Amino acid sequence: MRHQKKILAGMLIVSLAGTAGCGLLSKTSSPIDPPPSGANQAMDKKTETMAATLYYKDDKGFVVPLRVHIPKAEAPATQALNFMTPENSKELLKDTGLHPVIPAGTKMSVDIKDNTATVNFSKEITEMRVDTAERQLVDAVVWTLTEFPTIKQVQFKVNGNIIPYMPVSKIPIGQPLTRANGINLQVAPNINPAETTRLTLYFQGSNKDGSFSYLVPVTRLIGKTQEDKIKATIEQLVAGPFTSGLKATLSPATKLVNVTKSGDTVNLDFENLMGEGSATEQIKLIHSIVLSVLDNTTEQKVKIAVNGKPPVTTPGLDLSKPVVRPQIINQKQL
Repeated sequence: MRHQKKILAGMLIVSLAGTAGCGLLSKTSSPIDPPPSGANQAMDKKTETMAATLYYKDDKGFVVPLRVHIPKAEAPATQALNFMTPENSKELLKDTGLHPVIPAGTKMSVDIKDNTATVNFSKEITEMRVDTAERQLVDAVVWTLTEFPTIKQVQFKVNGNIIPYMPVSKIPIGQPLTRANGINLQVAPNINPAETTRLTLYFQGSNKDGSFSYLVPVTRLIGKTQEDKIKATIEQLVAGPFTSGLKATLSPATKLVNVTKSGDTVNLDFENLMGEGSATEQIKLIHSIVLSVLDNTTEQKVKIAVNGKPPVTTPGLDLSKPVVRPQIINQKQL
């Protein structure tokens, strides 16, 4: 108990020092990062910047979300994409090991209507000539724009025209894309592609020297299962990533004892959840559970217990209450 209290106290210190905003809260919900200063694209009027979550690629080829502050603009969705180009992202990505996904010289605009963002790109996105680069661009653009609450799906255009697919990867882009299309797609071995269950899981990655670590969303296709999707999510988190370059946040000893739902809350009871590790790793463990569960269910909150009891906490980090989705997933320390 004393060891767990030290870990959670460390989690609080790092969370307060390393983040500048958090998920939306209710009076019956507990944050896992500090209170928000506003919505996901909240404006800082003093410096005339806006906070946004943009998606880049890492050295292993994974598409990664990063919380940044960029200059305020009248067209925030277009501005977000502008800062995913080499011309504008250099300072944002310094020391992160992340790289822009939109080719240099690309011009673009975003028109939003009825929750659909239509993005008109110049020809550069069709001239990358690399399968993985096309996939990274499509994933990053769709997931960046759907961070905005007014956008649910994304329609690609090139020079004002809808094209049926990307030229090399043949990814279909003729119809609007949503997060249901996935990100960093992984397919479990020996499964029938027509009989699958799709899960979004969050594993841990880092830059080459280990100075910046982050959570990476992965869409995994597993064999179709009648098992509760939340149970399947935790099982896959414990199983860990299929490829090198990522590591599991949960230890192999972690066991999900019970799952229940009450209202908009998922209640999870674990054994062996809080193992050894730094405060930062413990924060990522909690984040990975909450993000993975909420991405695979319609519920809005997660309540975590260990052996039937709320984990011991210190003031300001109350895991006895349901936790909402954190708005800040990854943020470079200033």
